[in-house]
Amino acid sequence: MRKLRFAFGSIGREKMFLGHLGASKFFLVYDLYEDGRCELVDKRENVSPKERFHGDPAKMYAVIEILKDCDLFVGGIESPNFRRLAKNTEYQPVVCKARTLDELMEKLRGSFDLLYSLVERRKKGERMEEFEEKRGEEELFKELCFCLLTANFTAEGGIRIQNEIGDGFLELDEGELARRLKELGHRYPRARARYIVEARRLYGKLERIKEWDAREAREWLVRNVKGLGYKEASHFLRNIGFKDVAIIDRHVLRFLEEVGVAKRKRSLGRRDYMRLEGELSEIAKEFGMSLGELDLYIWYLMTGKVLK
Repeated sequence: MRKLRFAFGSIGREKMFLGHLGASKFFLVYDLYEDGRCELVDKRENVSPKERFHGDPAKMYAVIEILKDCDLFVGGIESPNFRRLAKNTEYQPVVCKARTLDELMEKLRGSFDLLYSLVERRKKGERMEEFEEKRGEEELFKELCFCLLTANFTAEGGIRIQNEIGDGFLELDEGELARRLKELGHRYPRARARYIVEARRLYGKLERIKEWDAREAREWLVRNVKGLGYKEASHFLRNIGFKDVAIIDRHVLRFLEEVGVAKRKRSLGRRDYMRLEGELSEIAKEFGMSLGELDLYIWYLMTGKVLK
């Protein structure tokens, strides 16, 4: 049976220490099983040295040594060391404001599958940076075309067509592009060919987007690229390096429905999209990660795949 071992700082009687994990006098270590059972493993004294300065890495590594058999490090406050833990180690930080073990367990049980997926991927050494690369204007335009193709289509199909057409996104006329899209099995070849050809007027302007605020860039894309909604614009931004926007597709919506955050809808307007992105942002903060990392892991959890 799957299980997760987690540790949290305590002030006694199974009450959580609400400050930084490393400032606790001792740690309680528990095993949480997928059937909801929770068993105390042991109580450990925090013998790590005092911080020389806020966010001292030496403090983090000393705490890791005490809790090295744990999967999850649970604290009441996000800290520089929690962010460092998320970025550089196999351990998964979780920020939680629960005051008692029962409150904490309710939150962890509700996110068991997601947390287990995060832990397993971390143990394999996978990091968000592996999905990033630097791109010039031509590659950015091809990526924009990929995101136009994925609307009401599949990511796998979009990747396959992108690889097949390549420079044709820039060179083929609208009729020839539509014919190629149809040959390659796209559901809406004429509409997508039209959107791609219209988007060519933005060629040469895409690289500057990387210097903008993510939400400013997304609003600009939705206004200026016909056929690109908030999901597709977020997808494009994520693929060129932005981490603070969410790709809210049907898989993420299904996850949010399963954890009781939202009900699935056939389509999302701007207001609904912003609201759900806000909900995801709060979940991301609890796990000490970016929005981009969170919905990537949710997508993997719900599909068993990582594409782009």
